[in-house]
Amino acid sequence: IPFVLVSGSVGEHMPRILGLLGSLKRELLTIFQFSNGVVETPFSELLEGKLKTTFGTDFTCVAQSIIEGGFERAVVFTDGFADMDEAEAAELKTRRVELLTVLFGEGEECPALAEFGEVVRLEEVCI
Repeated sequence: IPFVLVSGSVGEHMPRILGLLGSLKRELLTIFQFSNGVVETPFSELLEGKLKTTFGTDFTCVAQSIIEGGFERAVVFTDGFADMDEAEAAELKTRRVELLTVLFGEGEECPALAEFGEVVRLEEVCI
């Protein structure tokens, strides 16, 4: 399940993110856009550039969506500049949720998500 940050920092990186996800457009019907809240939208809307954002960044809302959705794994595209409340982090650990964090922009690490799985740079997964 992909979660894509849609705050102001994603702009110039969105074409590469969409290029990467675009190869999955037959299988990927919905996507979760996040900023300070999460909005599930048809992937086709994201491909059309329809973003729903508050322009902030918060991983707590991502964790809540993962917990509420009962997801075991997710991919999070982010600049890495956010935190997660301890209660949600503990619940993700209890549920053994695995995350792949794909960083773009200035972010070099993402401590809030690193404990749940691998953290890679967008450049490493896009050719």
